[in-house]
Amino acid sequence: MCVLCVVLMLEFQRPATSANPQVLKGRIEEVTGPGEARLPEFKTMTPKLDTRNQQGTNKQTGTSGATVSTEKAALQAQTSYPINWEGDWRGQLQIMAAKYLEPTPAALRDEIETERRVNTPGRAGKSVFRFRRMPLNKVSLDPVRVEFSYPRNMKMPEPIEITNQNASRFLKHGETLEEGMTLVPTRSYFIEMNNVDSGITLGGNLVSQKVMRNDVRALAPKVIEQDIVTYSVEEMHDTNQNYASYNEDVLRFTMLNERTILVQAVTLSYDSHGKCDSSLSLAGYIYR
Repeated sequence: MCVLCVVLMLEFQRPATSANPQVLKGRIEEVTGPGEARLPEFKTMTPKLDTRNQQGTNKQTGTSGATVSTEKAALQAQTSYPINWEGDWRGQLQIMAAKYLEPTPAALRDEIETERRVNTPGRAGKSVFRFRRMPLNKVSLDPVRVEFSYPRNMKMPEPIEITNQNASRFLKHGETLEEGMTLVPTRSYFIEMNNVDSGITLGGNLVSQKVMRNDVRALAPKVIEQDIVTYSVEEMHDTNQNYASYNEDVLRFTMLNERTILVQAVTLSYDSHGKCDSSLSLAGYIYR
């Protein structure tokens, strides 16, 4: 249930040498390992850096007698993404594995079938990862959008007529509803991660989200993983019924050099009871 092909995910990693082996144990390993992915606990509502280390703990905390190297001590002193990551990083992410469980919710069947057809392993999308400096010299990651093109032979979704009933979800603040206004799908679609804003799905449904957890965790020197969980309510544009679910995005960044970062990502969807019903893994390089 919801098992991803971790071998494909790790093909992008540099091979570890015997002199400097690196075995990472983060959230990606948890959701791509054997068994069913489980919704994590909601420990926080705001971003934070988790300096837990799977190979040993900080001697200063009193939780272990292990001695911490200077490199690890410096790692644990971080409070955000590294300052030198600030700026725009551009590149492509490739879909490595996709999993959609059966049966799918009846209300979302058409939408999920569209996702199943377009999100196939091997397809690549372009993106910009923007690390923005915040007050107190902290650096955070802006919402991520990976842009893909629909297959040429795929029929596009039908235009959606904007009416008094649905205008609030489609019109921007200050726009006025006019007779005959329609929402016409483009040839591109986006896989969004680290995004807590309301938005429109491939099926034209309005999604409202609330952050339940947002942790930033240092796994090793130059390796940082962010795990964000949101509670989502999707309003069906044709029936006005609501569908509640949880979404989780795991983003791992490995800085290879000053201009190159390896990105590994898993985005998962859970039903309202926390059961995983779909997952998508991506990987690629971004540059500046």
